Amino acid sequence: MPLAAAGRPAALPTTPPVLATDKLNSRSTALLTPVPGLPAPLNGVAADTTRRRPRPAGRWSLALLGGAGVAYRQLGPARDSASRGLGRLERPAISYAAQLQVGYALTPRLCLSTGLGYTEYATRLNAVLNKPRIVSTSSIRVLVYDNGTRRDTLIYALHRDSLMGTDRVALRQRDTYRFVTVPLLAQYHLGTTGRLRYDVLGGAALGLYAGGRTSSGSACACEQVAGRTGPGGFRVASLLLTLGAAAEYQWRPGWHLQLQPVLQYSASSITQVPRPARRPVALFFQTGLRFDLP
Repeated sequence: MPLAAAGRPAALPTTPPVLATDKLNSRSTALLTPVPGLPAPLNGVAADTTRRRPRPAGRWSLALLGGAGVAYRQLGPARDSASRGLGRLERPAISYAAQLQVGYALTPRLCLSTGLGYTEYATRLNAVLNKPRIVSTSSIRVLVYDNGTRRDTLIYALHRDSLMGTDRVALRQRDTYRFVTVPLLAQYHLGTTGRLRYDVLGGAALGLYAGGRTSSGSACACEQVAGRTGPGGFRVASLLLTLGAAAEYQWRPGWHLQLQPVLQYSASSITQVPRPARRPVALFFQTGLRFDLP
């Protein structure tokens, strides 16, 4: 130990004690010190201005729908017994429909749509007919008569026999009525559950007859013929009423999966006199996609 000049030990240099809080503060200061080449730390959480915001939905949309259903018909009074007989044999049949629609949202809840569509109504004949069978045979018989003289009289007679029975004939035919449609529909939004929304819809469509095949004749001797327009055939245009519902699921922004059960009824007869009035009615289940246009 070094001694002072007066014989006393020299005083040691005193240093203040280093506390634990000072160590923490020094480390915090080192962490907050900007490092060359790195951006300075932010004083708070700033909004990310570079994040893409969702694009607002436009008023226009495009939809493609298609599906199948069951169709039948409402018949007016028949003018002959043959038409009445065939009408009693008709049964419902599978039918088809498809549409390409352009929609415009008038309000957040009300949307109008139009476009171009195709509808095929059908009925079927599925019966077993018992047709009478008549078989005729012909034969020649020789009759010999003794007239009491030396010569006999020969008489040739033609004889006919008839055998009667029944034949079972299966009658299976599918009558079709095809239309190109121009719909005008109004769709009203009822509510939303998550990504699922519910709507109701209604309107009318102009149906332009595009051909088909229909049964004609009597019930025991009927055949299918091509449909034609004009007197005694089909009307060129008919009014088709539509009422239904819609469910949409948004599977990605701007894209919607649709399901539409739709009831269609022809307000006017599709046939002309002397044919009995015929008004198709069908229940379709259509599915498809709807895309929101920018």
